[in-house]
Amino acid sequence: MSIEKKIDELIAALDRNTQAITAFNSVDRTVQKVLDVAVEAAPKPTVDPVEEKPQLKYEDMVIAFRQYIGKHGRDKAVEVLTTFGITGKLTADQLPESRYQEFLDALK
Repeated sequence: MSIEKKIDELIAALDRNTQAITAFNSVDRTVQKVLDVAVEAAPKPTVDPVEEKPQLKYEDMVIAFRQYIGKHGRDKAVEVLTTFGITGKLTADQLPESRYQEFLDALK
């Protein structure tokens, strides 16, 4: 094969690639226009997308605390209770709701 023939073949391949890229870009712009129209026409959400955290309950604290005891033992559990000013058994009246998240964080 002569070098001129090889050059002609490469030029033809480049021309085909250029045509394919041009066609692809044309389709891409058309698809983008369709997507833009679809986004504009889509109904707007009626509910705030930010979900509220579920309300923590005393039962959640008990479950988490029991799991902590199982993993870390009684002595570590007593240390956590002590840091919250709780003596003896964990009861609902000794741990105010305002400190539930803090208590859960301490168990991590």
